[in-house]
Amino acid sequence: MFGSESLTLDAKGRVAIPVYYREDLVAAAAGEPLVLTAHPHGCLVLYPAGAWAPLCEKLLKIDDFDDRRAPKKRLMLGLRQLIAPADLSERILIKPQLRQHAQLEKGGWVMGMGNHLQIWSESAWNRQAEKAAAPDEDFWGGA
Repeated sequence: MFGSESLTLDAKGRVAIPVYYREDLVAAAAGEPLVLTAHPHGCLVLYPAGAWAPLCEKLLKIDDFDDRRAPKKRLMLGLRQLIAPADLSERILIKPQLRQHAQLEKGGWVMGMGNHLQIWSESAWNRQAEKAAAPDEDFWGGA
């Protein structure tokens, strides 16, 4: 799953996952629920359960008293929302806490990141795009 598509939230906070991603998500989910949750960078992430499991295991190992990492653990695990693969054929309701975290109001973007999707508000994505456009001579050296 790669690429990007615009998306629109309706008045009830529902969004349609672009057709471009649906088949891949349903196939990757293999009948298991999808996991939608907050990301520390201000977006939402949508994972098939199998791709979420290793990340969840890493999060569970974080000490709840670690002042630096525990808030991110609470964010990602505490705001988790399960979505049935069958729901992808309709609009999915994004719970208010997740919409608030991602500042999703009307429009935004969905980005395919290989094994998961990122969902960004228009304004948050524009800030990310500005950061990405900044010169970074070490970028390819770190890959």
